[in-house]
Amino acid sequence: MKQVKKYYYPVFILYLLLCVCVFKNAAQIDYCFAQEEGKISLEGLKEKSEEYFSAHRYKDFIELLGSYANSASPILYSYLEYYTAQAKVEHLNHLGKEESWPDYYNLKNEYLDYVLRVTNALSQRNPPNVLAVDSQYLNWYAHMLREDKEEKAAFRKFKEILSSYVIETKDARLINEYASRLKDKGRLSLSALLYNLYVTRSLEARDYAPLFDIVSVYQKERQYEQMQLVLREALDSDLPEETACRVLLLLAESYMKLDDRESAFNCYARILKDYACNEYSYAAFYKIRDIYYLHDSDKEVEPYFVPQDNKIPYAELLREAADKHAATELAVLSLYLLADFYQDRGGRFEAMALYQKIISDYPDSMQAISAAKKMKALGQMANKKNKDE
Repeated sequence: MKQVKKYYYPVFILYLLLCVCVFKNAAQIDYCFAQEEGKISLEGLKEKSEEYFSAHRYKDFIELLGSYANSASPILYSYLEYYTAQAKVEHLNHLGKEESWPDYYNLKNEYLDYVLRVTNALSQRNPPNVLAVDSQYLNWYAHMLREDKEEKAAFRKFKEILSSYVIETKDARLINEYASRLKDKGRLSLSALLYNLYVTRSLEARDYAPLFDIVSVYQKERQYEQMQLVLREALDSDLPEETACRVLLLLAESYMKLDDRESAFNCYARILKDYACNEYSYAAFYKIRDIYYLHDSDKEVEPYFVPQDNKIPYAELLREAADKHAATELAVLSLYLLADFYQDRGGRFEAMALYQKIISDYPDSMQAISAAKKMKALGQMANKKNKDE
């Protein structure tokens, strides 16, 4: 008997350790939720939801969240409701991907009724927080799954809540996150709406990096119409000179990709007219020359419009060298040749305006003398035309 007692306690302890090991993996996910007195840890909620979703344990997750509902504070209870709604949507998505249609349609109405009821309430917070934004997105997604008439209105409301959140917090990153999410789902038109909103809010904060990041995405994906929408909206803002020139160059390139040379010409011309001493005028001058000489040619235009050619880097070298004389010569030459281009294209008034600008702004230049002669000739031609009529 003493011999048995001698081994009883070590064996019992070993048994307990084995029990812990057996149940450790099963309880690992659940443990983060259970705190003292049955409370829930919010910190790991999103992380653990992803663990359940990746294991396709949607019903288990819903049951787990429900077991903590009675002891949750009002704030935590709101998150429990949101994650329950998200789990139901994820479950439906999974059933759809697996083509488990009987189960899908058996759960669809019940699940979506719950999602819409919960998210309608959670999205009402004013001013909105991230939970309100996430809830309205889920609300829109539920309407989309239902294919009902409320889908467009739900997305408009989502956009409004998201915009209000950004205005309140001065942080536009959440817009970019949702725009990327929609793009990944193939909802490109809706994604573009959010990207445009993201750009607008970033421009208001004088932050121009997001603008060029998004334009780069559109360039790579050859979405030139969306690229133009963003760039034209940016031009309506009060942009610094260098930023405005970059926007105009990118906009011109997008027009060339769609074979709209006239619009591209106007973008390059605007750089030369409005920012003549800017380093980008060098690039604009050569780009516009390419359009002009190749407009009625059988030559390929595309090689002249590669985004990273040697024109802009050379212009930047001029700026770094701080060569004001070279910059001034470039400005006068650009304006003079642009006036010639307009004159040859029948744009008499545009040409005369540019010649006059050269005479007024650069009176000591060689081009000013030629500009005066051409102004006189154009005036004589106009008078002769009026007499003939």
